[in-house]
Amino acid sequence: RNTKSPHRQSTGASPAPTYAACVALGSPAEGATVFAYIDESIAYDAMASQRIYTLVAVLVPYEVIDHARHHMVTLRPRGAKKLHWHAASPELRLQIAETLTELEVFPVLCQRAQPQGESEERGRRICLKRSLSILGRSGVSLATAESRGPAQDRRDIALVKHLRSSRWLESRLTLMHAPGPSEPLLWLADAVCGASTARFAGHDDYFDLLARRMQLEVHHL
Repeated sequence: RNTKSPHRQSTGASPAPTYAACVALGSPAEGATVFAYIDESIAYDAMASQRIYTLVAVLVPYEVIDHARHHMVTLRPRGAKKLHWHAASPELRLQIAETLTELEVFPVLCQRAQPQGESEERGRRICLKRSLSILGRSGVSLATAESRGPAQDRRDIALVKHLRSSRWLESRLTLMHAPGPSEPLLWLADAVCGASTARFAGHDDYFDLLARRMQLEVHHL
């Protein structure tokens, strides 16, 4: 089902490209270069009875890349390799969420309540498949996912090749991987993942803030 903008939810196919919606809200003109940054989170629901796999891709127009990187680096605690939601204090988490709402970036969240016995990797494949399809139709030229190690990164690339060969993915979208500490824009996706999964522990305020003040698209798979 869909709710009113700016927070849109979907349980089925998404006919409207996210970036096109962003253009309508005053982001850079259609045809501008846009990139995406991807991270994942695995958590359990409030009853600790079901595993929830979350994958977030944050769309970042080229024109705001340096600005967004600067803000994320500024928030990184002294001595830390990266800004990580899990390690952040409640005060820093609120500051991160507020910063995200001030940036011209557009998160797409794919979330799956995994059936008993389903592996985390299958959850990732299902969510990544949907996410890549959305990104391709949204004009994204390059998506960067946080590296999980050579073997797991190769699985992602193999999925992209399979989606192309089966014509599921017809765009020229390229997927690459980078270590979390090396790319501050990956911290955007980590923060949205963290704000989403925090709801399972009863902390709704972070995600509610994002949903109220950002163009945030959610897909339950």
